[in-house]
Amino acid sequence: MADNQEKEITNVEASVLNTYSKAEHYIMNNKQTVTYIGTGVLVLVLGVIGFMYWKSNREKDAQSKMYQAQLWFEADSFKLAMNGDAAHYGFKKIKDKYSMTKAANLCNYYLGVCYLRTGDAKQALALLKDFSTKEEMTQGQAYSMMGDAYAETNDMKSAIEYYNKASETVDNDLFTPFYLLKAGMAMEHEKNFKDAKQAYQKIKDNYPSSQAGRMAEAYMARCEAQL
Repeated sequence: MADNQEKEITNVEASVLNTYSKAEHYIMNNKQTVTYIGTGVLVLVLGVIGFMYWKSNREKDAQSKMYQAQLWFEADSFKLAMNGDAAHYGFKKIKDKYSMTKAANLCNYYLGVCYLRTGDAKQALALLKDFSTKEEMTQGQAYSMMGDAYAETNDMKSAIEYYNKASETVDNDLFTPFYLLKAGMAMEHEKNFKDAKQAYQKIKDNYPSSQAGRMAEAYMARCEAQL
């Protein structure tokens, strides 16, 4: 038994040494190729590190440039927020200059809202469709804004779809009942009183303490009268 184990160990050692010898032989006979490969890998690694550093700095720069535009946005100065002034960038310029950054993606949201608030629903839709985030509150708001934009273009079917998407993306007492309320009202506009009543029922059942929840029974009664 011991002799067999020793033989197995000896065979393994011989195999390892043989493999190492072959590798060493290959390297010695292909020095130039191995050198090129090693240099190529090093250049690639350094390139990736350099790109990540450049991308990080570019992201920070873009975020700092957005500060004034965000202040204008919060003050409802939408045209200034979009276009900027002589001293500060607006969202349009930030989006163009810092493409492929998180800041540029966020500019799609801001610009979409700005266009919606200044009467250009079609342009608002184009920009909001280009926006996406894993942050549920902001994504839900974007869907709701898309619903508003579709409603502005009299595409109520799509408006209802996006109000429902907004309500499914966010789950809290402030925004979710508001999105369901907008969906219900859009359904009423389309004379779909049965589905509108169901939307209001969801508000009553799941968000009774919200402002919409306190009015839900009245909305439901209004729909019931039409059925």
